[in-house]
Formats: sequence, structure tokens, C-alpha cells
Amino acid sequence: MKNIAVFCTSISAVAFRDCFQGIRECAVANNGNVFFFAGDRMVEGGGPYGVGENNIFNAADLDVFDGAILLSNTFVEDENERIVADLIEKSGKPAVSIEGKYPKMYNFRIDNRKAMYDMVHHFIQDHGYKRINFVTGPLTSQEAKDRYAGYRDAMNDYQLEFSDEQIYEGDYMPNSGREAAMFFLDQDGPLPEAIVCSNDYMAMGVTAVLQEKGIKVGEQIGVSGYDDSQESKFVEPRLTSVSRENYKAGYAACKKLLSGLEEHEIGTIKNLQTNVVRRESCGCESREEYSEAKFRKNYYKGSDRRQYFMLETRRLFAELSRVRSLEEYNEVIRPHIKQIKCEDFYLCLSNEWEGIHSGQDQDDASFMPGRKDDYISKGFGTGTFLAFSYSTHSHKNNSVFGIRQLIEGLKEKSLARCCFVVMPVHFSDRMFGYCIVSNSEYVFENPLFQSWVQVLGYGLETVRKERLIDALSKKLDSLWIYDNLTGLYNRDGFNKYAMPIWMECMQKEKSVTLFFVDLDDLKSVNDKYGHDTGDKFVKAIANILKRRKRHGEVIMRFGGDEYVILACDLTEEDAKEYCDSLYAYVDDYNRMHNLPADISITIGYCQTVPEEADGLDLAIEAADAKRYEARREKES
Repeated sequence: MKNIAVFCTSISAVAFRDCFQGIRECAVANNGNVFFFAGDRMVEGGGPYGVGENNIFNAADLDVFDGAILLSNTFVEDENERIVADLIEKSGKPAVSIEGKYPKMYNFRIDNRKAMYDMVHHFIQDHGYKRINFVTGPLTSQEAKDRYAGYRDAMNDYQLEFSDEQIYEGDYMPNSGREAAMFFLDQDGPLPEAIVCSNDYMAMGVTAVLQEKGIKVGEQIGVSGYDDSQESKFVEPRLTSVSRENYKAGYAACKKLLSGLEEHEIGTIKNLQTNVVRRESCGCESREEYSEAKFRKNYYKGSDRRQYFMLETRRLFAELSRVRSLEEYNEVIRPHIKQIKCEDFYLCLSNEWEGIHSGQDQDDASFMPGRKDDYISKGFGTGTFLAFSYSTHSHKNNSVFGIRQLIEGLKEKSLARCCFVVMPVHFSDRMFGYCIVSNSEYVFENPLFQSWVQVLGYGLETVRKERLIDALSKKLDSLWIYDNLTGLYNRDGFNKYAMPIWMECMQKEKSVTLFFVDLDDLKSVNDKYGHDTGDKFVKAIANILKRRKRHGEVIMRFGGDEYVILACDLTEEDAKEYCDSLYAYVDDYNRMHNLPADISITIGYCQTVPEEADGLDLAIEAADAKRYEARREKES
């Protein structure tokens, strides 16, 4: 059993569906598993969101894979393709590229330049067209550059002039084809005789605009596409296009890795066949026969499923917009998982998915609003855990879990013939983690699945913000009751938490002990060593009081160098032992720390059974008086 990693974008794009199917069917036939690591093709360079999508390729721990397939033609940005190629090459794993050209991989190549040359040659040689315009794909990708070069080669070979006004750079989507057509039609001078497009979708957009303008496609202006998609066979007029051996390329790439890539094959380039498919849009007569009844049936079925899934995605979005915790989130998504008809679904979150505020103590000053939230946008931090699972296999939620653990489990159980799709779960460039879907046709067939996963990220952002707001609210609530320097209660905080104890002791006739602690000679320390040293002394006593806390005492910083402690139901012996322990703690602190001067304290205490609700302040005054007496005795 071998496990193959596939790097691609746009998992549900029609143009690559045959290639994906070839890979999947080869894995099933040859007892292997494939993992598709897939981002969104159309937003690769789309700012922060594109960063979040591309981060999915960092989830592939290639150490646990037996090989990798790079689907170069699915990447719009050459830079992103190069980053993934470097990742694969550095791993040292056997690798195959489809439509790439890498010296450390086996390469299945489709000569896009020659294929487009053949298309333009057909328009010139067979139809006599001379004014031929061209709609390129995004020229950030090598694929689009090669097709554009094929157009230029043919025009130059036939000594046909062309200018910048005859070229329009699109993005492979139908709307850019519409924009290209409007750009060409708005120009002065004669209309183009033909418009050659870098893919079928842009050609369909061009055709729609020409028909809206009353121009007969195939008679007045010839149009062609590229990819020979299913839709190209059924539009009116049927679209002239370029067919490629996509299924064969996918199957052969996977088979090459599963059967074992030999060292002497590395760097090999295997050319795949392309063919100009002539139909009515260029002016030819189509000789192909299609079952329109079958097409209508499949079209209705697909349309119905897309409509249903669109409503399902909207419902999921609405429900996730109300969640307030990860537990609620999991309860919401569980019934929706059934809609994607998968065998297994795993949601793996980074340990740091919430950002710096995850797990922060509300008393921690670093949690204050305004501090930069250093969230993850590259990689997955210190690791991932299983936040949610929908599976027949035993995996515990909140356990350490990711691609490595999943593959180790497959090997242990000797499970093969599985197809996994791994997609990023993020919000803009804030990376939360990824989801893993197994054996789902829906993922490859439904173009809305990308949006469905996107909604998962929006839901997690809702949870994160709710938790952050809750924590910030608690922090803000606490600011008015804490002393900023020591973290002890200030007078407001002391009154809030000490008064209930005072009232309870009054009702139950229990004793209350008030300790008044004074830091000796703080003014001298400030004058001689500076206020920073004085602050260290003040905080040192506060920390000693915190560590010595045993019986639910309430501790307050009463003034600059004064502290008050309230304790309930202590005996006289307990009170004396407490004072002695504080003196001992201070002596130990002096021995253990290299201070410019020794810290010393004076303590007085008062024990009373409360009789009046407003007697707390009088008890503090009594303890202060005892502290004053202790100071006079110390100085005498």
C-alpha cells in the first residue's frame, strides 16, 4: 500500500476533472491512497485570502508519503507553483509533474504552445481568417504564456500583423470573455474575423456577447476555446476547442509512482497528445454525435444538486453565525457533513488557532486590547488536534491528529483504495487548520464545495471572536478591582470580596482576623536606589503574600507600602503562626536574592467577631494601630 500526495488547486474545476478522475481510478485499481491538497485557483494571488488558501500545501508532511504529483496546470501563479515544487524537491520523494518541466521529476507534458499554434493555423489555413484576436489566460502562469506564444508564432509564420488592441488578458472565467468581446467590439476599424480564446469558459463569454450584439458566431466571427469541456459540446453553436489527454495523464502519473519511479526516469519529459476539435463556432461542420437527451438529464440533475447545495451552504452559514463555542460549532456542522456524502470527515485545528489570546489568564497584562495578535498565516504552529470527526474509525476529539496520524492509522489497518481531499479552513490569512474528506464524489463534482469549506472558516472566526470578546469583557470587568503594580485587589476589589465574608461571619458569629502589613523604609529605598527598585520591593511582598495564602484570605494593597489581609475563623495561635511565617518568608527572600538592601516588614493584626455591617473599616484601623505598636517596639 502506497500513499501519494497530489498538489493542485480548484478541486471541482471542470477543466481538470478528467485528470483528477484518472488519478483516483488508478489508486483504486492499484491498491493505493491519494491525498489531494487543494486550494482555490482563482484567488491564488488574491491578497490575504489567497495566503490562507495557499497555506494548505504546508499541511503535506511528505515524510510520510511515498511520492507526490504536482498538477502544474491548475496553478494560476507561477510563483505559487514554484514554491510547491521546491517543497516536493526538497523532500527527496519520487515525484511526477503534469504540464510542468522539472529536472528532479518525471514530467507529463502537453505542448500548449504547439496546440494553440495548431488552432490558429486552422483558422488561417482552413478558413482564410487574417484579423485574429486573442484572449489569453492570466499571464502569471506558464500555461497561459505558452498558449499566447503559440498564437504569436502562428501569426508571425503567416506574416499576419497583430497589435496590443487585438490581445486581451482574461482570468479563465466567462465574465472575462465577455469583457474581452466588449473590448474588441468597442474599437474603431473592422471587426475581427476570429477570436481565439485560451479556454472554453472565456470563449463561451465571448460567444454570448457576440450573439447579444446580433453577430453570427461561426459565420461572421469565428470563435474557439481550449480544454474541450463537456459544456463545449452542447452550447450553440458548438464550440471548436482543443482536447487533451487529461484522464490518461492523471492515470499515468499515479501509476508511475505506485509502480515505482526508476532513478534513470527522473527528468524525463513525456509528451501527451492534443487535438483540434472542429465544430460550428469556427465555421466548420461538427461530425460528432451526442445524446442530447442524456445531456439534458445530466444537466438537470447537476443543476438540481447545485441548487440544493447552495441552499445547504446558506443554511450552514446562518447556523454558524450564531455559535459561541467550539462545542456548539461541532453540533451545528455534524448534520451538514452528511450532505457532502463522504465516508470520513476530520477537522484538524492548529493548537494556536485562536491566536495569542488562547488560554491567556485574564489577569495577564499581555492580554490587554491593542496588543498585536500574532496569528498563524503560514504553517500550522506547534501541531494540530482533532477538533471534530465524522468517521467509522476510532479517533478521539481533542487528541493530537493530522496527516501523519491519519496515514499511520491507514498503514496499521492496511486500508487502501481511499481518496482524501485536504482543504484549508481559514479566515482571510488567519489559518485555523484544515479539513480532510474521504471518498466523496461530491467534492469533485460540486463547484460550490469550496464555498462550503469557506463557511467553516467563517464559523470558526465567529467562535474565536466570541471567546475573545468574552475574555476581554472579563478583563475589563477586572481592571477596576485590581492594583496594576502587584495584581492584588485594590480597595474596590477588597470591598467586593471581603464584605461577603465579613457579613457571613457576622451571621454565623465567627471571628475575623485583619492583618496590616507595612513595608519598612520604602521612602529610603526610593530615595537611595530609585523608584524601580522600590517597585520591585513592593511586588516582592505582594508575591510573598500570594504564595503564603492558605485559607481563602482576601489580600489588598492598601496604600503605597501597606497591605491588608482578611482571614476567617483563625485562632490566636493561627494568627501568630501566620505572622511568623511571613517574617520567615521575607528572610528567605533576602537570602535568595541579591538585593541592594534587605526587605523588612512590620505586621499588626486584630481579631474580632463582626457585630455591625460597617465595622470592617474600624477593624482595619485597629489592625493598623497594632502594626504601629509593633513598629515602635521594633525601633525601641
